[in-house]
Amino acid sequence: MFSTAPTPFDVYFSVFGIPIRVHVSFWIVMALFGWHPDRPDLTFLWVLAAFISVLCHELGHAFMAEWFRWPSEILLYFTGGVCLSDRWQKNTPLRSIAVSFAGPGIGLCLAGVTYLILRGLVTYVPQAAEWDDRVWYFLSTMVVINVIWSLLNLMPVLPLDGGRVFESACDWFRLRSGQAITQGVSVVTAIAIAAYLGQSGVRFGAVMFAILALENGIGAYRRDRIG
Repeated sequence: MFSTAPTPFDVYFSVFGIPIRVHVSFWIVMALFGWHPDRPDLTFLWVLAAFISVLCHELGHAFMAEWFRWPSEILLYFTGGVCLSDRWQKNTPLRSIAVSFAGPGIGLCLAGVTYLILRGLVTYVPQAAEWDDRVWYFLSTMVVINVIWSLLNLMPVLPLDGGRVFESACDWFRLRSGQAITQGVSVVTAIAIAAYLGQSGVRFGAVMFAILALENGIGAYRRDRIG
């Protein structure tokens, strides 16, 4: 397992004053996911598309958090990315929902814009069909990554954005044991998604959701024991 501790190979920059650190493990894992042994150029384009997509996703969270005056920073690492912000100051369930929705929302908007660019090129630029295949690969990869990543993140499974939204909704409606309910829903949903992805041959996704189901199950068990 990778550590998120700073390394000499990390990349640091900022966007509109929001500090961003890209851990070296991000590049390694993304390259493995998009590996094309015979086409290193496509591997590079896949990593580039993943970087842009994950960064925009986390910036969606950060921009919304900053709107509520919660200072934020972003870390991109082996599992994707995380937006760290001080959400405890003047927080409400609706504000938490807004911050959680902002990431997938930006991703779906980015997918939509990229899809419109693809359709526009096909429809209005006849000579585009003769362009380098790398152009089409990059644009189509942007659409696929942002649609899949955004939809998966909206599933009611902790700690995904959808799980955070569900948990905040429980707080909004003042349901008792909101976290326990969210963990239970997370277990059931994660198992169902893992089974579906497993049958579809998406092994990595199946393993990921199986791990999330296990983590939420352990969390619920410990909560019951403590309670």
